[in-house]
Amino acid sequence: MATVTTIGHINNAIRFTQKIGNIYVGIGLGGTSKTKDTISNLYGLRRAEMVSLARMIDPSENFSGSYVAYGGNKYELISQGDAYKKNAHFIYVKASLAPDELNGNTYDTVGIYTDPKFKLGVTGDIVPSDSITSPGYLEMYDSREPVDRTTLKITEQFIIEA
Repeated sequence: MATVTTIGHINNAIRFTQKIGNIYVGIGLGGTSKTKDTISNLYGLRRAEMVSLARMIDPSENFSGSYVAYGGNKYELISQGDAYKKNAHFIYVKASLAPDELNGNTYDTVGIYTDPKFKLGVTGDIVPSDSITSPGYLEMYDSREPVDRTTLKITEQFIIEA
């Protein structure tokens, strides 16, 4: 099997971030379907409000800038112009949902979708499942204990290694 180089990883991260506008975060209940690669009971999709290249900050580094904490690590958000110089082969994705923005009070699965298709005339940042003709490609997902979002504004964040 071939080995992906550091440059290859960075190129993959750049290509993914260029899909901005077509990257959505979906929430639902019941995990994922093994046959369809989608969230089993998808409530809907929220367009990612932030997509950025990122680099992991080495714990031994004397870093004083702003960062995102995820999975016990710290990540600096990086511009495309600095991607190669700073080894930015991670992608940061963030989306928030208010309690009234999609049906379903409890969710246990959240995922990142690219290139969804909606019913004719449907546009917007928040698209309920009954307006989705194809959710697109489930790029990654996270299953967790059920979260009751009845009164919570939720913010979902991901760091993806390209």
